[in-house]
Amino acid sequence: MRSRTDLAACAGACLLLFLVGACERVVSIAAPSETPRLVVEARIESPYSGAPDTPRIRLTTTQPYFDAGPAAPATGAVVLLRDGVSPPMSLTAATGGEYVGAPMTVVPGRLYELDITWDGDHFVAVDTAADVAPIDSVYFGTTRESSADGRATLAFRDAPGRSDYLLWDQWVNGVRLGGPDASLRRRPIASDNGFDGLVVLGFSPFDGVAVPIGAAVRVRQKGISRAIFDFHAALNEQLARDGWPFSEPMSSVRGNVRNRTTPSRRPSGYFSVGRYDERTRVRTR
Repeated sequence: MRSRTDLAACAGACLLLFLVGACERVVSIAAPSETPRLVVEARIESPYSGAPDTPRIRLTTTQPYFDAGPAAPATGAVVLLRDGVSPPMSLTAATGGEYVGAPMTVVPGRLYELDITWDGDHFVAVDTAADVAPIDSVYFGTTRESSADGRATLAFRDAPGRSDYLLWDQWVNGVRLGGPDASLRRRPIASDNGFDGLVVLGFSPFDGVAVPIGAAVRVRQKGISRAIFDFHAALNEQLARDGWPFSEPMSSVRGNVRNRTTPSRRPSGYFSVGRYDERTRVRTR
């Protein structure tokens, strides 16, 4: 006759076999799908010097949740750019969802409108062109005399008496910084609320990036409107989520592009207009 201990051991073994067998079951999750929506990446900009630059925007579509491939281009769109003064400019389709116009000069303070017709819907976005303070110099390290850490560092004088909002881009050997690292996905932006009219020294927009000796660095400082500053600030806040159970849940960030035909089919992205200044320098030591 078996003891209670033997019976308990036998029951435990049977339960273990059941659990192991259950682990072999393949579970497939069907993520809900929806009609693709338009994604707008539109930065219209020209140099602080007053020289013209070519307007380029990128139109793609949203993807299924588990699709890790590149975003599909939004083809067949009709794109117009208006400034309220000149005749509307038509942007023609290139490759990869890019639409390109004729070289133009951004006028600070002027209201620009982006008009897109795609997939039966009419989309409109407006933004007021922002000005920018020019860069005085680019150097490496925390001071002009030291380049030990290799960070690309800026010096510039902020324009007094106006509310400026700034965004920075940086290229190293022709490659724009940005990628899977969360610190690079977040856009470096700032308001001049704390340094209006002052000289800014020792500022590194991409503080954690050490530039190797011999590399060429191009740093761009662009003026953006308050609306675009708020948009990027909201995106940065979303990217700062650490997954802690008590963190605020993720939510979609709405840009300044609106669907006039089907408002419920909301687009993603933004339309930004402003002037920029940039400097290029090679790290020699």
